[in-house]
Amino acid sequence: MWPLKAHYCLWFGAHSGVLPYLAVFLRTHLNASATTVGTLYCVLPFVVSIVKPIACSAADHYGKHSQALLISQILTFFGYGLLAAIPFILEYIPLHILLYGFCFLALLANTSMGVGISLTDFLVINEVKLVNQHGGNTNYGAVRIWGTIGFGIFGILVGIINENSPSLPYLIPGLFIFIATEILDIICIYRFYHLKQTKLPADSITNDHDNVDYHTPNGQYSDSLEMDSEPYGPTVTTQYNAQSLSLWNRIRIGVKQAASTSIDTLFQILRIYYRYPSLIQYTLIVFCFGILTAFHWSFFFWFIQDIRGQDSLLMGLCIFVNSFLGEIPVFLVAYRIIQWVGPIFSLCISLLAFALRYLCYGYLLKKEYGKYWDVLLIETLQGLTFSLFYTVMTHIAQMYADKCEKIFAINEIPSSSLESNSNDRVASLRNLASSRESSIDDEAEGEFESNMSGQSKMNSLRSKSRIPTSKKIVKPSALMQGLMSACYEGLGLGVGSLLGGFLIEYFDVGSIWRIAGFFSLALVALNVVIEAIKFVYKKRRNQPLI
Repeated sequence: MWPLKAHYCLWFGAHSGVLPYLAVFLRTHLNASATTVGTLYCVLPFVVSIVKPIACSAADHYGKHSQALLISQILTFFGYGLLAAIPFILEYIPLHILLYGFCFLALLANTSMGVGISLTDFLVINEVKLVNQHGGNTNYGAVRIWGTIGFGIFGILVGIINENSPSLPYLIPGLFIFIATEILDIICIYRFYHLKQTKLPADSITNDHDNVDYHTPNGQYSDSLEMDSEPYGPTVTTQYNAQSLSLWNRIRIGVKQAASTSIDTLFQILRIYYRYPSLIQYTLIVFCFGILTAFHWSFFFWFIQDIRGQDSLLMGLCIFVNSFLGEIPVFLVAYRIIQWVGPIFSLCISLLAFALRYLCYGYLLKKEYGKYWDVLLIETLQGLTFSLFYTVMTHIAQMYADKCEKIFAINEIPSSSLESNSNDRVASLRNLASSRESSIDDEAEGEFESNMSGQSKMNSLRSKSRIPTSKKIVKPSALMQGLMSACYEGLGLGVGSLLGGFLIEYFDVGSIWRIAGFFSLALVALNVVIEAIKFVYKKRRNQPLI
């Protein structure tokens, strides 16, 4: 697990010198207004919300998660790294051209970073399962905590260096730290997965998730293109000789496969939501968390600069407190909190912390240069507003991925098995059908519909004398992580950034904290009401309280 821990530490540590400062960078070097920043921050996550599920689904389909992660790292490196050149070329290039260049680089880096985070979450969850299956005892939070450690350590380091580097333009030292650290991170991931794929025996290197071996008999990693003739259907493997194809044919094949993957991803997402309606509630909550988080990620340092000046040391201390006094302690106990109160009420705890934090910003913090303790005290709430929420989000994504695997696996049942157990299955289906009529439990709905669809599909196959013998069932783990993350870091952050920019432009920066605080309280009340209605409904129908 150490390479993934190191990756989390270096990956998030590198971004601590970039992400918190982007809005301040735009304001200082390119004279951007709050509306411009908000509009840009709206477009960036929107693109992420489109690209991330498609990229993660493609990684699921071809079983190339580590390769996709490396590509994401490299693109992120070039996107954010080239921003360091902007202050040095201000005299030679018109300001609006530089602004367009900044937008392009930020789009490239932010999209790649979003994909990389979801892929990392998938790989870590996968490795955790393998460790626990072989007698280990670990969990996602114990690995993810290293990202927080890296963000905190590098955050305070960047703050100190930015404050004490008068010979360089403002905030540029943090970008240099990003460049150096990201190079180390790319080397770490490359060496780990490259050695894992080339030095281990071929029969011991499989897709940890679905036990599909992507190696040829001689131990070489196969780069052949695999295309399913139908989703979750018999796999037809076609190997293309790269030398025999023209450039146009390669492009055509690539575009065709990308379009097919996109369509499959869309239908798969719709299928998941149809099977499990409760996922809609979680998705909307995650979207609202994205809005609340956008206010902090996009405009907190803008706010600090207004009330405390260009104090890079205070900004670095905020990152340090966020990490070591906020996120790390909560990451250590987040999973236990979920087990104790459940996902929904864990999210309510996070919303209450958001309300307290933002109302303190809006009503208690005043313009007092050189004062640190009040800001840092409030920042300790970062653990509940981010760590607890993020653990719940990944937990929800994995939970529904596991449910989806049960649905899709029904297509694997051979016809002989269906015939031998037909009586039991008919009785089971009848019970499930009656439960569907009187229950809002989406678990029963999903099981009923999957069994019915599986039965009808097997009948159709029998009529055509087709008995499937080998199908590749792709569990949508990375897809679900990407979907949840897209709602949070994509749509939610986009809407929140745009809304925050307009509020600052037409009112003041303190208004966004007051509005967000009361919005958080309203969401808590709404969730409690929904859960109460579900509880009463199930109790009246004598359904199990799940």
